[in-house]
Amino acid sequence: MALGGNLGVATDESGVGGNISSHRSVLPSGSPGSKAPSLRTKASPAVSDPACRRASRPATSSPVTYRISALLQQFDVACAPRACQCSSLTGALSAFLGEGILLDALAHALQRESRTVQQLPGTPHRDNTAFAPAHASSEERKNALKNIPRDLDAWLLLDSNELVAVECKMRTASSMDGRSTGTDAAADGRREWQRLMNEHFTKAVWTDTNKVALPLTPPQPRPAGLSETKATNPTRILAYWRPVTRQGHWFSDLTTTSHDTTLPVDVRVFSASLYLRALLAEGTNTLPSSFDHTKARLEQLRLIVAL
Repeated sequence: MALGGNLGVATDESGVGGNISSHRSVLPSGSPGSKAPSLRTKASPAVSDPACRRASRPATSSPVTYRISALLQQFDVACAPRACQCSSLTGALSAFLGEGILLDALAHALQRESRTVQQLPGTPHRDNTAFAPAHASSEERKNALKNIPRDLDAWLLLDSNELVAVECKMRTASSMDGRSTGTDAAADGRREWQRLMNEHFTKAVWTDTNKVALPLTPPQPRPAGLSETKATNPTRILAYWRPVTRQGHWFSDLTTTSHDTTLPVDVRVFSASLYLRALLAEGTNTLPSSFDHTKARLEQLRLIVAL
């Protein structure tokens, strides 16, 4: 499945655990000569601010294209000790582009499953009534909601009839607890899976990661064709950068229990790193964007800096 032409990036395509070139430039290519496939992405409602972080339109003409080897080198290879500038740059890129990268990789993986993907406006919001009854006083409600995360990162609509709530975590090799991904990325992913379970999905407290299982209010307005039942019971996806896997695949499943209810919540965990490594092993060097988060941010950057 070739997704793009040669962008002049040296890569080692020996497999999922292969070495990545030393090229650390991660900015995506948007040049007219870059080839990108036609994506099965539906049009989304327009938003009032085209540069907004929550831009929900699909990528328009000349979508940006990421160099996969550069992404893996930037985010899967830890900076040398005391290399503050390198670490700071990785952190800045993660904050600036990370959510867009994860959503684009996730959308591409879902499209490989023959799903059509649309991003909806707005973000998934915590259902406060699950934690504080409607008749509670404002002080009681405030105390009940204290220290409980509030929002996830994105709503996706699959095939016009499945609602997905997505939480993005751009955990990289340069994160505080990070380390370079080894030659066996799947083995690293299984260790990260166990750490993820121990630190976030076996504790009776809400964290910035297990909040993917929060009770949520449905998106408003409800998309046409989406039943009320599906709107109130969305699929949950935790989009993660690092290799994280239960059995070696870029998608893994877990079932957790919301801490304040007895209802089990199924969560699908997606590893962007494992997915991109699989594409690279197939001979695919680039990842085209599905949405214009990254393009909008780069356009905004060009208003400030002459690139």
